[in-house]
Amino acid sequence: MKTFGLMVFNILIIAIYSYGQKGDDGTPNNIVVVPPTPDVAKIAEYGDIQSNLFNGVPNIGIPIYTISVDNFSLPISLKYNASGFKVDEMSSAVGLGWSLFAGGNIAISVRGRSDNLANRYVLANYNDFSPDDQTLPTGGGRSDYEWAKFMIDNNYDTEQDIYYYTVGDYSGKFFMNNDLTRIIQVPYSNLKITKQNGYRIRDTKGVEYVFADPETISTTQRCSVGVSNLRGSSTNNITGSSLSQITTANGRKINFSYESIDLKYPVGMDETRYVSPASQPSGQCSLLDSKDRLCQMISLSQQRRLKTITFDDSSLVINFNYDITTREDIALDNIRYGNRLKSIEVYCNSVLQKRFTLSHDYFRTQAYNTTQSIDDQSLNSRLKLTSVSEEGVGSYVFNYNERELLPARLSFAQDLWGYYNQKNANTSLIPKELYPDGRGANRTSISNFKTAFLLEKMMYPTGGSTSFRYEPHTDSQFVQHTAAVTKTLYLGYTGTGLGRSFRDTVVLSGISRNCTISYYVSESSTDRSTGSIQYPDGTILSLTTPGFNSLSRALNNGTYIIAINNTNANVVKSIGISSTVDSTYNTKEVVIVGGVRIAKMTDISTTGAEKSTFYDYNIPNTTKSSITYTHKSPGLINSFYTRTASASSFTECSYNVLSSSSYPDLGTDLNENPIGYQYVTVKKDSLGLVGRKKYKFSIKPSDLIGDISVPGTPEWCRGKQIESITEQYNPATTSWIVVEKEQAVYKTNFHPQAMLTPGYPQEHEELVPNFRLRYLKTELSNAGLTFPAEFIYETFECKSTWVRLDQQKKFYYGGNNQTLIDSVQYSYANLDHVQPTTIASLDSKGRLIQLLRKYPQDFAGTPVYDTMVSRNILPIIQEDQYRSNQFVKNDKTNYLLFGQLPLPSSVEEKSGTSNSIIKTTYQKYDTFGNLQQLVKANGVVESYIWGYKNKYPIAKVVGVNYADAISYLNTNLVNSALPSDQTIKDEVTKVRNGLVGRGFVNTYTFIPWIGMTTSVNSKGRALYYLFDSQGRLKVVKDNDGKILKFYDYQYQVPVNQ
Repeated sequence: MKTFGLMVFNILIIAIYSYGQKGDDGTPNNIVVVPPTPDVAKIAEYGDIQSNLFNGVPNIGIPIYTISVDNFSLPISLKYNASGFKVDEMSSAVGLGWSLFAGGNIAISVRGRSDNLANRYVLANYNDFSPDDQTLPTGGGRSDYEWAKFMIDNNYDTEQDIYYYTVGDYSGKFFMNNDLTRIIQVPYSNLKITKQNGYRIRDTKGVEYVFADPETISTTQRCSVGVSNLRGSSTNNITGSSLSQITTANGRKINFSYESIDLKYPVGMDETRYVSPASQPSGQCSLLDSKDRLCQMISLSQQRRLKTITFDDSSLVINFNYDITTREDIALDNIRYGNRLKSIEVYCNSVLQKRFTLSHDYFRTQAYNTTQSIDDQSLNSRLKLTSVSEEGVGSYVFNYNERELLPARLSFAQDLWGYYNQKNANTSLIPKELYPDGRGANRTSISNFKTAFLLEKMMYPTGGSTSFRYEPHTDSQFVQHTAAVTKTLYLGYTGTGLGRSFRDTVVLSGISRNCTISYYVSESSTDRSTGSIQYPDGTILSLTTPGFNSLSRALNNGTYIIAINNTNANVVKSIGISSTVDSTYNTKEVVIVGGVRIAKMTDISTTGAEKSTFYDYNIPNTTKSSITYTHKSPGLINSFYTRTASASSFTECSYNVLSSSSYPDLGTDLNENPIGYQYVTVKKDSLGLVGRKKYKFSIKPSDLIGDISVPGTPEWCRGKQIESITEQYNPATTSWIVVEKEQAVYKTNFHPQAMLTPGYPQEHEELVPNFRLRYLKTELSNAGLTFPAEFIYETFECKSTWVRLDQQKKFYYGGNNQTLIDSVQYSYANLDHVQPTTIASLDSKGRLIQLLRKYPQDFAGTPVYDTMVSRNILPIIQEDQYRSNQFVKNDKTNYLLFGQLPLPSSVEEKSGTSNSIIKTTYQKYDTFGNLQQLVKANGVVESYIWGYKNKYPIAKVVGVNYADAISYLNTNLVNSALPSDQTIKDEVTKVRNGLVGRGFVNTYTFIPWIGMTTSVNSKGRALYYLFDSQGRLKVVKDNDGKILKFYDYQYQVPVNQ
């Protein structure tokens, strides 16, 4: 059952297709205190949009603002998912396909019932549990049989929920162990995720993301057929949690505040039908129409929408403003709900720095009209983002494909993936293949309408643009076809050697059209004969017309009695029944599956110059698609029995329970994987004549190395880039020549030694058992007798392991020769931190180069490193370099606790056989981890003075200690929230004047959150940086006022003076 928030779903739709973590490599660096001189990159005339090659979805987004502090950055943006829109897909507050990425979210896909609810049962032993066993356990308690009934009757949860997270540069998923005390990442990573007043994620720099703002959803069903199902309704499920606070490793905080709004709307349709396997019940087995259900699933949510992002000293505030008018595409009981995101405002030091205004309209269906009810209008509307305008800069404008229109939400015209298939005559969601008589919905896929409402062109503020062309995903599959053939259902004879008459009881089945009855009888005085056919309901058809006869009759599947009475045994008489039936056969064809992939992107500059990129997803040099996926049909078939008591026995009737819905789960615990491609070729022209690059991705366990024994294809085996080949076209030979090849080898070990027993627990192999339990036959009591219930009991495991990069190779091809120019082997000796401990490579002379690395976990027992491990601060502490197994050098960064913060205390280096030397000693930090004093190896001291509430360095003093340096200025003045440039200049001038002849002083002024405004070196020469009202660098001047650079944000204009 899918019960997650509207906004959360849209935020995570991209993330669930690319599980994995992105982070730095942890290479040790000296501390950088003063930021680089500010400059600005020219705003692109057209976008540099990349494609997620594995799944064919382009990365489309609009940057809003990036919060940067303490070597930490948090980008805020609007992102677009161009994988196609399903019929029942909802729009976020930004618009259909668009999402606001501003911090992060955790979305919960509830399996069974929410993990947070009380009704949860964990079996002591999943393998020994037998729901049919009524043996009472020793010492009392319920039998397995009684437990099974109790769990079903009380709607117990027996499955793990799946949690999907997106935060900063990280995305992935996790689940809990059975007693909900431990979080298991899929796959394992060195992020630290805990459940504590919500959820907390720490990256490897010690930045903590706190998710403590839950979103709850209640669901109910409204049925046009039948009554609602107990499991179709739930109350206050926690289906997501929003990011409430970020704390950097040095204690700076970024706070996120939300507001609650009610959202009520139909999510999708849910249908269940009971049919007998033979399609036509007879005798005591009546139709079960009373149990059929066709219901709308209604979501009643308390949505938590982002209102503000605030830095801990309120010097930076980002407001998210929503329209007061309710949306036209969200409604229930003719009341509208929800509001569109209207604008985003960035305030730096209480001054408006940036404002983005979002303009909207609606995608309408062909059936939409203004006279419809509010509910019907909402189903026929989808929120559309038309433009995003940055004040003082310009607008992003969007063109969409509205030549093709989607139908109303809740339409039955959906393929097996949920996309529109133009089968508007469908009145059901249950695929016709599940019905014995072929009735039901046509849920085949078509290529048309897959791109309906998709973004086709994005125009940029500078006048450039990017256009997008999509194509459906395709696969080669065996397709079943049906042809009408004549089939003899029955043929009976009398005559010579066969006797004078016959009476056959036969069961006719497979009848779908009228039948032809052919017979030969005679009523002459010497050759009298007659025939008859008795129908299942007792009606008799007499066959008495002399001679050969043929008639058409509507016959139903069932039991018939067919007879001939013949007085002349020497003359053949006969009765035959035939019918035109459907015969099936299979052919292999290219079929449409899923949504769409990017086929071509074209960047158009302000001058009209075009630059196109083409994407080919076939196996190289073939026309065969390299697609890979596993897809669970939304149609299910289960067995169900009714029991009717009579005296000391009972009668059973069997039925097939057919069900389907239009809202599949977010993700799945089954072996289901989203669409991906083993091969993708990227070309700059349609034929690749100006060169091409071929990529290969892992799609199955055998594409990785290691001891792997796992059924199916776990998601952690998929989507790793394992090869890229750059080729150039040779027109003389009309062939492509390999120029360069890169390979990557990934490794994992996953091999359970016994049921639910990991073979590599030290490598984070995990198996968490789950089960599903339902009645096959309910318990029946009558006349003192009890006929026990029977059950369907299914077990499965949630699995995870650790996947690591094992080897990288790079080849260069000159002439006809292949040359290995780079080979790197990674080893992992400490599985507590799963980071490379040995990196081995060959230099240009073929010599073995080894880097041996140590991390905080390798110094366990030392308080500062234990603190770092507990806070997940995992930099490289020590690196030893060897060449041809001979020691070359050692670099080590030592740490100490300065107050509560683990910070570098010194950097030491040892080369060859010489003694180790201390290159730098870090002696003093403030409470925010800002470096205040260091000493170089030559004994020279450097001091750093901080201002603007300790966020920016205002002076670097060489040759004087920190205490002396700050004695010349008023620290309260420089550390006010927004001191003027003049205040800072006056105070640092006091330092400069006071230290004449004693030290060298460099000074800086800033506009907080904008950038550096002046930089004055120790000789008193200044550079000035001027910004416009949007916080963009406009002019750089030197000490004499000469303009060095001028920016117009479309072209960088040279200035001649």
